[in-house]
Amino acid sequence: MSATTATIETPTGRVLKVEITDDQFGRSTYATSLVKRTGEVLPMGSVVIHPDHRTDPKPGRVYVQFGEGDLNDRHARTNVPTIGGDGPYLVGGAILNPNKITDEDGRWFRSRVASHPTHSHSHSAGEETGERAGDIVGALVKHWLARPEHTALTTAYSKFRAPEVKAALHAKLATLRANITGLELTASDYESKIAFLDLVHQDETGTDSE
Repeated sequence: MSATTATIETPTGRVLKVEITDDQFGRSTYATSLVKRTGEVLPMGSVVIHPDHRTDPKPGRVYVQFGEGDLNDRHARTNVPTIGGDGPYLVGGAILNPNKITDEDGRWFRSRVASHPTHSHSHSAGEETGERAGDIVGALVKHWLARPEHTALTTAYSKFRAPEVKAALHAKLATLRANITGLELTASDYESKIAFLDLVHQDETGTDSE
């Protein structure tokens, strides 16, 4: 996997230096640094971006993972990004609708932070930290969406996820068919009871005899 570099300016004027690595499954890792006004480059950590990973993904949704490694266990990740010189750490991940990203500020993004990258309690970010996180995350996502490789990345990710998505759909289909069978049996039982009541009613009224 070869890496490419880019400079990204956020809507509020922050300058980010990123090293982007794409894997064979369509996941892009943005190793991100903040360039301060003095020219000092401050490493932040890694943000992994790819399409919606759920078994029932919504078209156009983007998943952002904070730190490299396990998709489901944030405590097993490395290079978890900080939002600031000495923290806090931006933890977890989020499924984003790109249409909801606003350029005015980062308030659109509800981030969670922690005092340590792993094995520490997370909580909602304060207003200033949340705005900073939204400003940076939004800029990274927009850069990923605009890349020439975007279509190839989303295609690769869809192929990667296809077996799990297919298995989930089969499970849902089996449940649906079981429900349909149950409803058909219930309907048949009701029909039998109605037919029996019709016979009883006929015997009592004699409407069926000549």
